[in-house]
Amino acid sequence: ALYCILPDGDIDVYNVFNSPLSDGSIRRLALDPDEGYLYITTGRGLWRADLGVGLSTPGSQGPTLYPNPFLPALHGAARLAGMPDDPTVVRVFDLSGELVYESQTPDRDSFLWSGVDSNGDPLASGTYIVSIDQGGQPCLFKIAIVR
Repeated sequence: ALYCILPDGDIDVYNVFNSPLSDGSIRRLALDPDEGYLYITTGRGLWRADLGVGLSTPGSQGPTLYPNPFLPALHGAARLAGMPDDPTVVRVFDLSGELVYESQTPDRDSFLWSGVDSNGDPLASGTYIVSIDQGGQPCLFKIAIVR
């Protein structure tokens, strides 16, 4: 199944019965965050979904760490979008408030996170608090890791 979380919080679920895809077997997903396209590869070809707006376009809802939920085995690395391509500090905290990971990068596009702590050990499945700071007020939000 493919899930689409709508701006109002409702969730659309696409399956073999109601999907616009010509084949129910999704082999790969890829996101173009700047243009706002989701590419879906099936056994019968490629489908492009227009998400309406790029994640990093002006006027978007602010910084995003995607994908969320994050499946390290499937996605490889989490990335940033929805903010200027400036020096960035990302901190990840567990729900007890302990800092488990920190990264400083020269720009947004250099940030890649594989779901590990500062020692390189995989973090457990669960919810984490992420702080993204570009020299001003940090933006806080949650991300789920699924192993």
